[in-house]
Amino acid sequence: MPSGGHNRLPSEVKRARGTYRKDRTSPNEPRANKPPKIKVPDYLDKYGRSFYRYAYREMDQMGILSSSDLKTIECTSISYSMMRNALDAIEDKGGLAAYIATAENSQKTPQLSILNKAQEQYLRFSSKLGLNPVDRGRIEIEEKEESDPMASLLKLVK
Repeated sequence: MPSGGHNRLPSEVKRARGTYRKDRTSPNEPRANKPPKIKVPDYLDKYGRSFYRYAYREMDQMGILSSSDLKTIECTSISYSMMRNALDAIEDKGGLAAYIATAENSQKTPQLSILNKAQEQYLRFSSKLGLNPVDRGRIEIEEKEESDPMASLLKLVK
């Protein structure tokens, strides 16, 4: 039987958006670990490896990278690689002008189908990671204050 209601957002996402409330947080919520140093999967080609490094650095700089994001970065890298390889194949055959359908030949080429699918997958995965402007605009990262032990003691005394 369905549980109803909306899916709950993790506390880390709520903190990043600035909507976190302690009274609405489950104390038993699992915590995501910080990821290890970047290790690009060996099977990715040059496009996939470069995108993996890019996404890892961008998310790390935004302060939203966790170890559970690495598989999503990997899937996004694969989609990006497929997209770039399809574009290369189209360029090798004379560019998009060579694929313009005439009235006699309206069959869709496999390279364009692969390109369209890879673009859809890439956009879906990159939005989950906050790598496009719209999704990145939804994330509000709070500035971390430097912890001064003396200042915190003085606040307790007041």
